[in-house]
Amino acid sequence: MTGCVFADSSSTVIGVEVSIDRFPFGEMEGAPALALQAGSVGDADLLTAVVESNIRPGVSILWIREAPWGEPLWDQSLHRMLSHPKLSHVTVAAVRSIAADRWSNIRIHWVGDVSSLLASKTTSANVVEAIGQLHYFPPLRELIAIRPDLANVRPALLDELQQGLDYEGAGYVYAPPGDTPYMETALHALTRCVSPWALRFDREKRDER
Repeated sequence: MTGCVFADSSSTVIGVEVSIDRFPFGEMEGAPALALQAGSVGDADLLTAVVESNIRPGVSILWIREAPWGEPLWDQSLHRMLSHPKLSHVTVAAVRSIAADRWSNIRIHWVGDVSSLLASKTTSANVVEAIGQLHYFPPLRELIAIRPDLANVRPALLDELQQGLDYEGAGYVYAPPGDTPYMETALHALTRCVSPWALRFDREKRDER
């Protein structure tokens, strides 16, 4: 297991695939990350071994794209990796829809994706109701909203998200690429928010996400 050597494209070891990529969202956007997809973990020390074998000097982010969140062996593996002395500099991050059914109750850099809540025009009352129906979500570091309906980019609704989800950092709205009128309208709306929000263009095609 410790023989996993990073290749230019990706490396796969017992259901775990790793590659180097840029972190896509939020405060760490653009930073080089060790991106990991775990279909299964058969050994509690596997994650530590894979990360230690593939991490590079200029990489301090482990971006977990997919994992069996909430499974005891995966959680144990993640705990062991987080406590490993040689990997103490690594920030473990994951981007997930807040409506996801399964989470790990582990404090990492959770990026909550609220895009599905804001995809079509809605109300603050609907958002409050949707948040109230969530079974569980861990402490969130930040929020992202990718190409939300412009009608939803308004202070009352965005501040309600901050209050209901109680994330630690900022929220980020990703506007459709090249849509200057959208960007200008959204920017004006964000200036009236009590909670901190930033505005960026979404640079990925929908079929690439």
